Amino acid sequence: MEIQEVTNLLKHYRHDWMNQLQLVHGYASMDKMDKVKEKVQAIIDASREESKLMSLHAPQFALWLIQFNMMHQDIRLTYNVTATVDFSNEDQSLFETCTDVVSVIKDHKDTLSLIQLHVDIGKGKEGCVHIRMNGSLHNEEAFCERISSLENVQDLNTTMERNETLYIISIKTKER
Repeated sequence: MEIQEVTNLLKHYRHDWMNQLQLVHGYASMDKMDKVKEKVQAIIDASREESKLMSLHAPQFALWLIQFNMMHQDIRLTYNVTATVDFSNEDQSLFETCTDVVSVIKDHKDTLSLIQLHVDIGKGKEGCVHIRMNGSLHNEEAFCERISSLENVQDLNTTMERNETLYIISIKTKER
């Protein structure tokens, strides 16, 4: 990672922290202590989640997740880590596969739509990585074919949820 990239990431983090603190300050100044407690708990929960992400020993994959929303304006990403797994031997392949998945999504998303991604790490079988996606796509059949053809994509499932297609992409990880 270049110095400028590190600087940009730190600026983004500082900006996000200032936004969070300003919300807490605003709620406190309006004497809305229930909102202050909610916001502080959300900050604590996000910090714990990031700590679990770091414990996966996959720095390139973790950095990709952390800086994703800064890099993509039309796709929002959240993540959840439920397993304590050492992904050090799979760091590069997880990074590359997830980057390829996002590239295919960008090629097939409707121009004005916002795509929501959620990455579950360890949900179900320990060590699994699943990407849940909802948003509007064009040529869904071609999208599914391209995603399924990616080297480390194990499975692609679709389901309808609130009149929208939900895609669940399972990434291959080593057997545990």
